[in-house]
Amino acid sequence: MERGKKTNKDRLFEQVEKRARGEAQGVDATHLAQSLGIPRNLASSLLNELAAEGKIRKKKTRPVLFYCDCREEDQEEEDPFREFIGFDKSLREQVEKCRLAANYPNRGMPVMILGPSGVGKSLMAEYIFRYAKFKKLIPEDAPFVVLNCADYANNQELLSSILFGYKKGAFTGAAETTEGLFQKADKGYLFLDEFHRLPPEGQEKLFRYIDKGVVAKIGDSSSESRVDVRLIFATTEDISSMLDTFIRRVPVMIEIPPFAERTIEERFQIICRLFFQEAQTMGCGFLVSSNVVNQLLMLDLKGNIGSIKNAVKLSCASAFCREKAEQVRVKIRDLSDHYRFERGKTQIQYITEAVLIDKEWSPKKGSGPKGKRSGTIWTGRNFAVFSGVIKITG
Repeated sequence: MERGKKTNKDRLFEQVEKRARGEAQGVDATHLAQSLGIPRNLASSLLNELAAEGKIRKKKTRPVLFYCDCREEDQEEEDPFREFIGFDKSLREQVEKCRLAANYPNRGMPVMILGPSGVGKSLMAEYIFRYAKFKKLIPEDAPFVVLNCADYANNQELLSSILFGYKKGAFTGAAETTEGLFQKADKGYLFLDEFHRLPPEGQEKLFRYIDKGVVAKIGDSSSESRVDVRLIFATTEDISSMLDTFIRRVPVMIEIPPFAERTIEERFQIICRLFFQEAQTMGCGFLVSSNVVNQLLMLDLKGNIGSIKNAVKLSCASAFCREKAEQVRVKIRDLSDHYRFERGKTQIQYITEAVLIDKEWSPKKGSGPKGKRSGTIWTGRNFAVFSGVIKITG
């Protein structure tokens, strides 16, 4: 054989790489054999060898399809947003917008997250950051810097100095040149929470960065520096209170609904995750009575998930103080009166068995333990599947 001549195996790999990289449709052995003028059984054998070596991915469909991106399925499983409750249901569109904004070239697209207090705006901002790292859009050690604008709403100069930094002598007390949050967030994300509390003057100072990617320290406007910072904003207010010229610079608007407007499945999963967090903190499992779960599912409080979290924390603390054991029973009496009698308008079919949340429960894969998929409830004795409402069988 001529030295350096490509083998049929090499040629097949090149064809798969060329025709099935990043495509939803793979290629099959028959078409590859025809394009290279080789027998189909030879093509199939060589493709199976490449798949066994991990160079291509084989999907057992009819016909069997081959892909170049052999790790695509593993990567999909690792996508941080798969842990975000509702990513494939009620919040599917919102999550897709987050991914789109993160994948936009250079500094991504600025994102505004809308919704009442306690719905998970800060959590979604963190997931955008994690997703950007997962996709290698930002460095692994990229910073995630948070500023609550409400803390400085009445002090415009202080807010500007915190955001952009200041030069020595720029104002009384400026003893040395100091970097701002934009410099500290370079190569990463800057999350400005409660953005509606930022006065119009503060919004205007962000224009130049959004438009040009440059910032200047207070007292040193003649010397601008270029930074690579991705921006996320969050507000509980209507965006009509903000400058139109600012809103036009934020192309991605993401609204998160209140807890009471989420699906029954998602509310149940949120409750399970909150109990799981307490199980990790307290080092024990919780067998939560159906009365407690049903009551929490019906809550419609101003604080949304934040209020549900407090209710779960208090009930776990009450139950834990009553019986310190590896598996603590949480009863309706463990809910404080404030949560026990605060009912929302939602009507559901009650679950009839206690729900077990222990170290086996997996918040990443769903409501059930040991990788059970989303939509499955572990009741301590059996599994049941969601069907519009929570339904327990057996």
